[in-house]
Amino acid sequence: MDLPALSRAAETLAAVIDLYSKHRWAVVEIDLLYLSQELAMRGYFGENDPPTLVDVGGAQDLIREIAHQ
Repeated sequence: MDLPALSRAAETLAAVIDLYSKHRWAVVEIDLLYLSQELAMRGYFGENDPPTLVDVGGAQDLIREIAHQ
């Protein structure tokens, strides 16, 4: 049985969490547009198919919320 594919928002969150585990500055202190591009440049997404700013912003907000507790 195949597992269902993750939604794009869930894929983005997983990528942001992974990037955060390796480069905290690249998630917490970077602009949304640059974070989206960073995810594509690091191979989490295709360069011609980066995550949306909405998905990146939601993931970044969640990371910031957790990091500041």
